[in-house]
Amino acid sequence: MYEGIPFILIYCVTATRKFRMMKMIIFTIVSLALLTLEVESTQRAELTIHEGPATFKETVVTDDKGEIEIIRTPAHNGRSAEVVLKNFKKGYRIIKFPAEKICLVLKLDKDDEKPKQLLKSIKQVGGNFRMNEYMVKHEQLLPIGPADSKSDGGKMSKKFCKGYTIHSTVAYQGNDLNAFVKKMLVEQMKDEEKINEAEVSDELVFLENEVMAEEKDPEITEAKAEEKDPEITPKKPASDKTIGKRQTSVPNTIISCTKKNANTAMTECNGDVRKLYNRCDFKAATGCTYSVDCKFDATKTHGITCSETHVYNSVFCCDWFCNQ
Repeated sequence: MYEGIPFILIYCVTATRKFRMMKMIIFTIVSLALLTLEVESTQRAELTIHEGPATFKETVVTDDKGEIEIIRTPAHNGRSAEVVLKNFKKGYRIIKFPAEKICLVLKLDKDDEKPKQLLKSIKQVGGNFRMNEYMVKHEQLLPIGPADSKSDGGKMSKKFCKGYTIHSTVAYQGNDLNAFVKKMLVEQMKDEEKINEAEVSDELVFLENEVMAEEKDPEITEAKAEEKDPEITPKKPASDKTIGKRQTSVPNTIISCTKKNANTAMTECNGDVRKLYNRCDFKAATGCTYSVDCKFDATKTHGITCSETHVYNSVFCCDWFCNQ
């Protein structure tokens, strides 16, 4: 009657050992990745997320000094897998999309939580991301050219993103990406003296006001957004007067979705930047990460209050046109 029991016990013990061994192998792989990045020893935590039909774990690994952090979020609900390396000592982060073979090098976000605080907070919530109430951030990522191979982030990206296309990147979290991008381009042209300052001064003031107005209004409606779509209602140039010599060459830093880059559009506009407009669209990848931050709060029963944040990271490109 009990002849099969020893076999069952042996099988269960073996299966349990195999499961533990797999977890150790995964942890060892992530730890070796950090060692490759010149990190001596590591700490690890997992955050379980239940989002719609998907249940998955985000892995956070940090060094003991609290200077470097790697967050791994698997693909889920149509979004790409994402790996983020943050260097808090040097002030940069690298976002890697394995499926698309894209790596983005950019500055740390001012709200990025320190590694030790993130690990502590994950433990305080029992390793579970609470979906009933959390903040949402949308980062619109703009590749602006090859990463600087001499910068700290550029050097690390060579190791962290071997075999990937690596871009220097700017992140924007406002509501008028098109105005932000044009303002960035015009300012760069002005700095490189590729444009007449008198001709562009009104355009810069206009763009600055537009970007600021949108950032102050987080509840922008879809209808209002459509009204600002340059394909529906392209902005009219402030004036048709020509002041000084115009340049049709512009810095080609913003990655274009098609062949409609800024140089082509500026040639069509005969060098008049006021007639230049752009449309930025989702490009190749969108991923996300999750974080939790627990702080002391004397008013709470357990003495702490925790806030969860869901950050969407979407890669954009921009095409350029001339409003003739």
